[in-house]
Amino acid sequence: LQIKKLQRSLQLGILVLYKTHLSEGQFLDDLKADYITKAEIYHSALEGEAGTRAAGVVIVVNKELGFKATKYHEIEPGRAIMVEVKWCSMNLTAMEVYAPNNPGENRNLWKKIVDVCLQKNLPTPNIIGTDTNLVEEEIDRMPQHKDDTAATEALLDFKQVFNLHNGWRNVNPTMKGYTYQQ
Repeated sequence: LQIKKLQRSLQLGILVLYKTHLSEGQFLDDLKADYITKAEIYHSALEGEAGTRAAGVVIVVNKELGFKATKYHEIEPGRAIMVEVKWCSMNLTAMEVYAPNNPGENRNLWKKIVDVCLQKNLPTPNIIGTDTNLVEEEIDRMPQHKDDTAATEALLDFKQVFNLHNGWRNVNPTMKGYTYQQ
């Protein structure tokens, strides 16, 4: 499988995937079987209407590199999961978020993540993979335009609560580097 090749060739201890559209079916079973002794796979699906699959997030923890998952938290089905990992003497927390396109749903997801994490006293994530489906600053959109203010503010609140920063934007404050063009 391509996922296994990617993780092995890049020596990734933790791999986060979004928009997986997987359910507890054949492909996920095959993925787990392929990794059976080499990785731990944590998955959350969002079942759509009539059993269709929508969204979906996965975190793969590479045991071959000494990473060991200690706890799994499903924050929002198919949208947000967290895995606590031990590596050497460090405790790491990986989170994967796949935010909805709808601005209202997007805003609500970021608020729910904050609420759930605080209510359950979950650790602050120090590894995050995400598709926010919005940008914080106009420079990151081509053509430049603002995204929904309430959704953007909810994302900024999420970042503030967990003291998170956009490392790429901090290092490249005026550079344009698009990963997806419409």
